[in-house]
Amino acid sequence: AAALTAAGEGEVEYQADKPNEQEVEVTVNGLAPGTAITFVIDGQQIASGAADKRGKFEFEQKVKNGA
Repeated sequence: AAALTAAGEGEVEYQADKPNEQEVEVTVNGLAPGTAITFVIDGQQIASGAADKRGKFEFEQKVKNGA
């Protein structure tokens, strides 16, 4: 079986007048299909799910600073 190499990127956006409200985006490619993913910020679970049939996991969510 060929080895999988996962890679991803994340982005956090916020407005200067509302720094406690952030939008978090994460994309990961190259996972085995069905791989379980849990995304945690400062010990707080923000998102979870599984890689799709192409081995991709992505989410976009608004979070408050301090989760």
